[in-house]
Amino acid sequence: MSISLNIPVEGHSELVAWLEEQITGTQLRRLVGELLVIHRPHVSRSVQEICGAQWADVMDGGLTSLSAAQIRELLTFPQTLLQLQEQVFVEGSSYWMQRFGNSEAGRHALLLADGIQQAVLSADRITAAPTESKTSPGGSSDRSRSGKLFGGDSSSMSAARRNEHKASGPGLPVSPTDEHAPAPAVPRNQHSPTATGRPIGRWLVSLTALAGMLLLAFLLQPDPVPRGWGFNAPDLLAFQGTEQEFLNHLADAASQWSNRTPTNGEQLQTRLTQFSNGCGQLIRTLDEPLPQLTPSTQTWLQEKCRSWKEKLDGHIAEISAIPTDFERVRTAADETVRKLIQALRTGPPAQPA
Repeated sequence: MSISLNIPVEGHSELVAWLEEQITGTQLRRLVGELLVIHRPHVSRSVQEICGAQWADVMDGGLTSLSAAQIRELLTFPQTLLQLQEQVFVEGSSYWMQRFGNSEAGRHALLLADGIQQAVLSADRITAAPTESKTSPGGSSDRSRSGKLFGGDSSSMSAARRNEHKASGPGLPVSPTDEHAPAPAVPRNQHSPTATGRPIGRWLVSLTALAGMLLLAFLLQPDPVPRGWGFNAPDLLAFQGTEQEFLNHLADAASQWSNRTPTNGEQLQTRLTQFSNGCGQLIRTLDEPLPQLTPSTQTWLQEKCRSWKEKLDGHIAEISAIPTDFERVRTAADETVRKLIQALRTGPPAQPA
């Protein structure tokens, strides 16, 4: 079933919550593909452009700071949603980490990233020179380095180094002020784990981010699902041709109803629901001008779609109320689809001269 059919149409807060769920869930790429077919944007936008002055607020606390117009722009230029997903996973605050933690894929990604970060800290303990911790003016914020997924906690690393030095025995006294002191010189003929003089952890942090991003990209691939059929097909409106050729294209899509014959009431109800949802998607799409149709034909098609959807929903109600009436309802549904296809191939009645 098309994910875009589930976009909340009433209430800004409901839409924001739903979109954040998609960004931190497993079906975002599928949603983006559907939205690209619907909106077919001819220009590119970046997520930072759309968010504007609210970009920092989005990174800190989610999409609630965006206006309804900005949310609509994100949906109209759906590639920006993928950009946002990448940014909040790598640089987002604890708010976004909590949202990722609510999904199975996000939990796996966070666990791997935490494991890699621990490896980075362990490697950093054996470096020739401890790095100087940096504190931003006014203290750390929710988006400070220690709060980010792939950043290191400077205080934790300092404590780890102190413990490491203490465990090494006498001769290396450590006081609270010693943690930034230069490390003892290493003879030139002695092998050093940091031949370049830079801590190993420097480049391992980059590996941490890369590994986490690769895992996220793998885990957030959509689950294998059957390709949309009928009016739910993602490339339905990409067809180019004359008006009647486009209507024949819609008729061909509707003919996919016969590709699978339901054998019980549950299968029939599922098949009818999918077809009805496709009609609903087409009805909403026809609210905007389509280049393949004249205005009069588009109005005719939208009215027909409403009539077909009403009949399909009636069949759904029948099979839901009386599952044992399966054969009769399936025959009636077949007839509804047959008339639908015939109407599309015939086209609208000729306009009076």
